[in-house]
Amino acid sequence: MILEKQKEANILELGSTQESIGMSLDLDSAQVLMQMLSKNLYSDAIGSTIRECASNALDSHRRAGVEDPIIVSFNTNDNNNYEFCVEDFGIGLDADDVKNIISKYGKSTKRNSNTELGMMGLGFKAPLAYSDSFYFVCRKDGVERKYMMYEGEDTNTIDLLHEAPTSENNGVKIIIPVKYNDRHDFISKIKEQLAYFENVYFNITSSLYNSSIDNDFIIHRSTHFQFSELASDKKMHICLDNVYYPLDFDKLGINEISVPIGLRFSLSDGLFPTPNRESLRYTPESKKTILNKIKNVADYCVNNYNSSVEDSDDALTILNHYKLNIRQINLADKTLNVTSLFEYSNVKIKAPNLKNVKLLDLEKLSKLSDYIFGEYEIKFSLYGDRMSSIGSRHWSNKLNLNSISKNIYLYSESFTSNKKLYIKSICETRNTYKFAKKYRSFTLFTEDDDYSSYYKLLSLKDFPKSEWRQVIQEFQIVLKSLISKTSNLDSVIIPQLWLDARKKSRKSLNGKKIEKLKGDISCKKAMPLERYVDNQNCKFVSTILKLKDCHKNKFLTVYHLFDEKEKLDDLYNIVKNQNITLITVSQREYDKLEKVDIHNLMKYDEFIKGNNMPFKRIITAELIKDLIYDYRGLFNKRESVNFLSKSLDIKFSNIFNYKNNNYNSQQLSTLLKKDVTYFIEANLIDNKIYNDYLDVKNFAEKYDFVNVLFETMSYFNKEKINIIVVEMLKRHKFRLDFKNYLVKEELITE
Repeated sequence: MILEKQKEANILELGSTQESIGMSLDLDSAQVLMQMLSKNLYSDAIGSTIRECASNALDSHRRAGVEDPIIVSFNTNDNNNYEFCVEDFGIGLDADDVKNIISKYGKSTKRNSNTELGMMGLGFKAPLAYSDSFYFVCRKDGVERKYMMYEGEDTNTIDLLHEAPTSENNGVKIIIPVKYNDRHDFISKIKEQLAYFENVYFNITSSLYNSSIDNDFIIHRSTHFQFSELASDKKMHICLDNVYYPLDFDKLGINEISVPIGLRFSLSDGLFPTPNRESLRYTPESKKTILNKIKNVADYCVNNYNSSVEDSDDALTILNHYKLNIRQINLADKTLNVTSLFEYSNVKIKAPNLKNVKLLDLEKLSKLSDYIFGEYEIKFSLYGDRMSSIGSRHWSNKLNLNSISKNIYLYSESFTSNKKLYIKSICETRNTYKFAKKYRSFTLFTEDDDYSSYYKLLSLKDFPKSEWRQVIQEFQIVLKSLISKTSNLDSVIIPQLWLDARKKSRKSLNGKKIEKLKGDISCKKAMPLERYVDNQNCKFVSTILKLKDCHKNKFLTVYHLFDEKEKLDDLYNIVKNQNITLITVSQREYDKLEKVDIHNLMKYDEFIKGNNMPFKRIITAELIKDLIYDYRGLFNKRESVNFLSKSLDIKFSNIFNYKNNNYNSQQLSTLLKKDVTYFIEANLIDNKIYNDYLDVKNFAEKYDFVNVLFETMSYFNKEKINIIVVEMLKRHKFRLDFKNYLVKEELITE
C-alpha cells in the first residue's frame, strides 16, 4: 500500500534559526522500540494477529498471481493443543528474505504498491503481540525452512529449526499456539476480521460451540457497499480493500447507523489506517470521503425501498407501515432494516396509499391505533378449554392493531352457551382466542374530550366542514378492511349433528351413570368451637345430608374426605361470611357424591380452583382489604371524599361495605398457595364490584397526595383540609362536584 507522504509544514518562526538538529533513532533503545512495535502496538492482540497474517498471505498471492485460496485453520495438534494457522502458496520466503526483510522492523516491500495491504513492515511480527513465540515454515525455490520467532532476553530473535529440500510449491505457513481460554475468542475474531476476504478456505474442525464456518457463505457486493453472512458487526462499518474496520461515528459527528453493511473503499480512495491497522485515521479529507459514501449508500437504499412501495387496499398493512416506522429492503435474499440510513439521503421517501382514501391522514391515524376499535370491547378470552370473561374496564379488553387476526371473533348477537361450547370444540387448544362485541358507535361529537368521537379521532378540525363526511367515510373503509382480518362469530352456524351429540351427552355426567337423587349421606358438618382449641378453627359434628332436598339450599355446600378435614378447617374462617356449609364424608360417600349433579354441591378441589362466585367474592374482598390498608388515610376520611365527589364516594362506600360483608381476618396464603394476582389474571374475581375497585384504586394511586394529606394533617380543621385538597385536585384536572368550583375566595386565601 502506498504510504501517504508527510506534507511540508507551515513553520511559525519566532526568531532567527541558530542551529538545526536532525532527529534519529537511538540504536541503544532498539529492544525497547521492538517491544513497543510488537507487544504494545496492538490493543486487540487476537484480532490483529488474525488480520495481519491473513493480509500478508493474500498479498503474497497477489504478487505471485496465484488464484488459489489461502488456508486459515483453527484445530488441535497432535498434543491436543489449539493452534491457529495461515498458509499461502505465493512467492514464499528464502533465507535472505528472512534475514533482510522479516527480521527488520519497518522494512516493507509494499510501499510502492497500490494493490497490497501492507506498508509498515510490522505485520509479520504481529503474532508476538499475542504469544511469546510462534513458528513459520517457508518454501521457496525447492527448499523448505522452519523458523521460530520469539522474544529473547536482549532482542527479539528468529531461530532456524529445520532446512530440507522440498518438491512443494512456494509459500509460507504461520503456526501460532493458542491458549485454551482464548479458543472461543479466536473463532469469533476469525469471523469478524476475515468476513470479507476473498480466496480464503476455512479449515476449522473444532467441536467448539458455534465454531463451524461454512465455506459457501455469501458476500453480497454492490458498487458502494457489501455485506457478508460471516460478519458479526451489526452496525455500519468500513471495508478497506476488504479489510474490516469499525466505523467511529463520534469522529464523523453522526448518529450510529444500525445497518450491518460495510462501506467499500479501495486502497486508492485516500483512506489510511493507523500504524497498528486496527482503525482508520479520521482526517478532514477522509471524513468527507466516508460521509459522501454514506450518502451514496443511503440514496441506493431509498431508491431500492421506493421501488418496493405499492398502493394497497389492505388497511392493516398500510397502518402497520406507519406505526412500526421500519423501512426494509431485500438484497440477495436478505432483509435489511435500513431505517437509520434514510436521514442521509436526499431522495424523497415514497409512502404507500390506501385505495379510495384521499383525505384521511393514515400516518396520524396509525399513532391512534388503540382507539380505532373504540366501538368494540373484548368480552371473553379462550385458551385451551377455559373460557374466561373480561371486565369492561379490564386492561386487556381493548382491541388494537397488534391483536388483529382470525383469532379475534367479533359479534353483535348473544354469545349463547352452546355457541361457547362449539367454539371451544373447533378452536386449537395451543392458541388464544378473544371475542369482542360492538357495544357502541362512534358519534360526531362527545361530551368527554376523548377519542370516542369522529371529531377527535380523525382530527376533523384540520379539515373544512365540507370534507368531514368524506373523511368519515374513508375511516369506515379503513375499519371495514381491518374487520375483514377478523372472524365473524355471528356467522358461525352450529351443525345439527353437534347439537344432537351435545343433547345426548347431557344425559350422563363425565361418562358416569347419573343416580336418582334419593337417600341420605352420613357426614360431619363444620361448626363453631365452644371453647378455644389451639390450631383449630372449628369442630365437626355428625349429621345427615338429604340429597333430595339438597337443591333447595340457598347456599353452597363444600365436601371433602374426613381424612383431610384440616383443609376444611383452614377454609372455615375464610368462608364464614359466605354462608357456605362445609362437610366431611367417608370415601364411599365421597364417591357417591361425585356421581350426582347438584348445582349447590361442590367438592373441595373444585371449589378451591376459584371458578365459583363465593370464592371470587373472597378474593375480591382480599384485594379491597389491601387497598384500604395502603390508603387508610382516604378511607378514614370518607366524609371528606363525599365532599369532593359524591359519585366517587359511592364507589368508596361500595367497596368498603363489600369488604366488610365478605372478608375475614384469616390469611389466604396458607390456603391458596398462590399470589392473589394469579386470580386477577385468570379473571377469578367478582366483576360486579371490580370496576368500582379499579376506579378507587386508580384515583388513590394517581392522586396519592390526597391520602398523605388526610393521614398526616388529621389535626387540622376538617374544612381547611378539604379546601386544600380541592385546590390541589383542581390543579391536577380532577373533575370535582360542581359545588367545589364555588368555594369562597377568603377560605382559599386563609
